[in-house]
Amino acid sequence: MKRIIAFVVSLFLIGCATPTIKATKKLNVDPLGVVAVLPFDGHHGDQFADSVAQELMLRGARIVERSRITSVLVEQGLSVADITSGRVNYEKIGGLLGVDTIVLGSVSPIVVYLSGAPSGKVSTAAMRIVSVKTGTVVGSATYAANTELLAGSVLYPEAAERLVRALFQGE
Repeated sequence: MKRIIAFVVSLFLIGCATPTIKATKKLNVDPLGVVAVLPFDGHHGDQFADSVAQELMLRGARIVERSRITSVLVEQGLSVADITSGRVNYEKIGGLLGVDTIVLGSVSPIVVYLSGAPSGKVSTAAMRIVSVKTGTVVGSATYAANTELLAGSVLYPEAAERLVRALFQGE
């Protein structure tokens, strides 16, 4: 009997750990044109951005290589923070990078409470796709895991895949 109760409780806890993913609307990749995926704010934001870029490429998006983004920013004396804070307008950075849209966002890991170390699993992530011509957000998605339970949370690449899948049609 105790085993049955423990099994039922564990199923309940795993079910409670299912991440919540929300997206504004379904997009098509083609109208995005050439895309720059900026490093995401947060712990391992570069790696998360790489996972997002990979997922976008798998869906047919044309992505500017990160080293090109870095070299243009350095050449112009700019940083990603200059873009995300609005100190540089999107149209200017779009022209410098030769892109039509910019993907940016943030990511945070689930922290292992005893050690304070990141677990390698995603707690929250948010992604915005911005048109450089208008500066408007054409789509966004958020991911939120149950941070109390690691059982249902996922590693960075899977969270990136889920965010991108939530935003694009045919997924």
